[in-house]
Amino acid sequence: MGESPFRLLDKLLTNIYNIILLPSGYISNVNFFDVTDTLAMPSYEWGLGMANKTIRGGFCPGGTLRIRKMLNMVTNNRVDTTKLITHRFSGFDKIEDAFDMMDKKPGDLIKPVVFID
Repeated sequence: MGESPFRLLDKLLTNIYNIILLPSGYISNVNFFDVTDTLAMPSYEWGLGMANKTIRGGFCPGGTLRIRKMLNMVTNNRVDTTKLITHRFSGFDKIEDAFDMMDKKPGDLIKPVVFID
């Protein structure tokens, strides 16, 4: 069995710090973490605490406008979601199942999506 999606996210953030994020840079994390989750950041990639790198967490800033822009990017195939969407549901009657899955956080979960036809 492969690594859990949360561990993969942890590695991804570390790689972003290594390769992409410049000193004084910001990363926004629009994700929900459970009280049992931890996110370790190696001190070297943080510039030993002196690179002024910042992670901001919280619900998607920008509200509806930003969410619409993100959905447009997905709709227009500007974002490859094949590795992000791990569970697919169909219909309004499955919304509760998707939320239940997000609450329970099975090891193979990254993002569930409910398709409404």
